[in-house]
Amino acid sequence: MNTPELETYSQPRELNEKNVIYWSPEYKACIGSVRSKALRFLRDKLIEEVGNQFYVRPIAGYNNTTYLVNEFGCNCQGFKKNGNCSHTLAVEMYKFIKNYNRELQQ
Repeated sequence: MNTPELETYSQPRELNEKNVIYWSPEYKACIGSVRSKALRFLRDKLIEEVGNQFYVRPIAGYNNTTYLVNEFGCNCQGFKKNGNCSHTLAVEMYKFIKNYNRELQQ
């Protein structure tokens, strides 16, 4: 009896805003609308790192508020209500990409 060959997947040579969804545990743990907004922040390059803080600029046409994400969380209403939000997910994926690619270069 022939057994089918199993496909194996190796880690990517580089993580970016297009493939991070397949490798980020934070992304996998979140639900639909949080995921899609977080990806928009990444893809539209709306995250600015300043020291240990991150500023997440607004999606064009969505709102006008820039949110601050740091080790304490996010200053948006969603985070205050739920303990997580699309801004913190976007920052976690941003850091995941940055750290992964830095380790590959070493």
